[in-house]
Amino acid sequence: MIAAHYIRINAADLNRCRTEQSFFEQVVAGDYDDCEAFVDEDTWDALAWMLSDSSRERAVCVEQMYAAMRGEFSGQPKSPTSIPYDQMEQAFKGSRDKLHPHVHFGFGPATYVKPNKLKAIVEQLMTLRQRHLREAFDPAAMNGVHPDGHWPQCGPEILDEKLIPAFESFRKFLLATTQESDYLIVFFSDRA
Repeated sequence: MIAAHYIRINAADLNRCRTEQSFFEQVVAGDYDDCEAFVDEDTWDALAWMLSDSSRERAVCVEQMYAAMRGEFSGQPKSPTSIPYDQMEQAFKGSRDKLHPHVHFGFGPATYVKPNKLKAIVEQLMTLRQRHLREAFDPAAMNGVHPDGHWPQCGPEILDEKLIPAFESFRKFLLATTQESDYLIVFFSDRA
């Protein structure tokens, strides 16, 4: 299982992460109390897929998921009610701004999202309602979405049991991050 890790961090501590690898490792290990973390084990890719403008057009497969995590895949516009894939990618999968590119967690290095970019993403996320998730949920089309093969076996109850609560928690976490003008560190690992 691939877990997405999100760490809310202020500008001074982010700069310290850039210059002190030991401090950076302390932060991502969860051993630094001044940072708030949010870990999503299995909904991050489904939510990004459901909310992005390319959820219907792209043939999602494992290779594309990893390409998106590396910032090498972007989708095509679907409709004005969805969010551009590159913005969803930054919110759920990080940006191309890397922290210690040589330090990997099994699925690439940690990246960070700047407060101004995160604010624009959060503003769009705050306009979405549960119905957007319900309309976009298509288990058959989500076969390659992480965890691969899981979503086609799910019924609509997974929305209320897992996806909508995860979305609301993540949105609340991102909103608090933007209200403090903090940065967001994002990395993926095989540990929760």
